[in-house]
Amino acid sequence: MKIKSVCEATGLTDRAIRYYIDEGLVSPAFTENYLGRRNFDFSEKDVDDLSLISVFRKYGFSIFEIAEIKKRPERIPEIVNSLIQRKSALVSDESVLIASLEGAAAKRPSDAASLAELLRASELPSPDENAKLPAVKRALRIAHRILIIALALLPLVCGLISLNDAVSFSRYPVIRPICIVISLLLLTPSVILLLLPLIKKNSRWKRTACIILCVLTVLSVPLVSIFSFGVVSHSETHDYFRYLEVDERIAGATGNELYKFFPTETHFYKVVDGERVDLGKYLYRNLPAWNYTYDICAEWQDSNEELDAEIERITQLFEAKANENTWWSFRRLQRGNYDCLILYHGNEPFTAINDSYTYYIFAYDKSGCSVRYILCDSLEHSDEFQPYYLELDWE
Repeated sequence: MKIKSVCEATGLTDRAIRYYIDEGLVSPAFTENYLGRRNFDFSEKDVDDLSLISVFRKYGFSIFEIAEIKKRPERIPEIVNSLIQRKSALVSDESVLIASLEGAAAKRPSDAASLAELLRASELPSPDENAKLPAVKRALRIAHRILIIALALLPLVCGLISLNDAVSFSRYPVIRPICIVISLLLLTPSVILLLLPLIKKNSRWKRTACIILCVLTVLSVPLVSIFSFGVVSHSETHDYFRYLEVDERIAGATGNELYKFFPTETHFYKVVDGERVDLGKYLYRNLPAWNYTYDICAEWQDSNEELDAEIERITQLFEAKANENTWWSFRRLQRGNYDCLILYHGNEPFTAINDSYTYYIFAYDKSGCSVRYILCDSLEHSDEFQPYYLELDWE
């Protein structure tokens, strides 16, 4: 039965019924919304109890006395006698009030001040059936609900922040579906915690479930953050229209050296009869390293004149860099069909890496006028990240 029907059946107001519930005189089943407002479902026993409470309150029994009558019936004579004594005292007080009023009326006071001067009697408190739930209790209930909502949303907020950080680091994000699935599964306790108030039954298991879900939600926060950040595996593109458009962190690390090595004039495609024909390939890959590990590779065909000019330009650039700073080494070597000009720091070219490295490689095949511009750079000290040029076919 809903509270409106109970009000009609018992003659009590909605506020009075809620007051008796908060005082523990009745305990109907209820659901609670996020603002702390409870929707009750009264049983026949609840309605009978409220009818008894209504009778007791009309006679002036206190909340504590009604609770005692229900719990300890053997105390009923003691409680009734106590009420008789209080009522007798009230009758005596009322007699004094009546006498004071009659005396004041006989003297015909002319204004409020003179009436107050004549009365000299204190007002006696009367039971308030519409007693409002104390503001502190209501505030605590709302604060508790807000805290639960905030706790339930915390993993989601942390996950979104981590995901935003991962995406902001990657101009061309590559997604890991498994991390998305795990992140969503880790949010399950938060979702259940938000839906828990919709369960009608208010019992001990519901409170226990709430505590367990709160603990699981707190524990899920770091895991959600980690797996949300891992949703983006790395940044990668093969679109040559994005030539040298790198992630912000990589642009800051390379400075102008990147644009000194790679030419501004590219030959990735040509247009034949209005159709674009691909002549080359491009790769930009930024791996998820603690510092940075990235690879850039551009490949196309040049004319003999352009190739000779590029060989001379790159040779001068690499020799000047090696002479300027002993940090760099410059080597020429043959790899398959390609002649390679290599400016590097780290292990010898075309060997496995177990330390930080930087390789600028200009490779050309004069027979086919094919050229490769390769930059592989990493500050990681691990054999986990190997430079991209080791994956290429050099035959």
